[in-house]
Amino acid sequence: MGKVIDFLQEEDGSGYLTKDNCKTIHGVYVNNVAAMVDNGNVYLGTKADDGIDDALLTNKEDMDRFCIMWLGINNPDVLKEDEE
Repeated sequence: MGKVIDFLQEEDGSGYLTKDNCKTIHGVYVNNVAAMVDNGNVYLGTKADDGIDDALLTNKEDMDRFCIMWLGINNPDVLKEDEE
């Protein structure tokens, strides 16, 4: 990716990829893994100083399905609905 991205970092090594002087969030990262949406495409790869290196190109729908499946296997409690 050749686009400059700002990184808002949390204390645990995770954070948000932003554009427009941090006005809009376009992605997330945890340590060296990063994903961002740009013009309807999702780029998943290694967090770099100016964007994402070695990016895999996919679409938002596939990324959403992938994340839900991943959570369902590895952390299913986050997918449970609140019980009233």
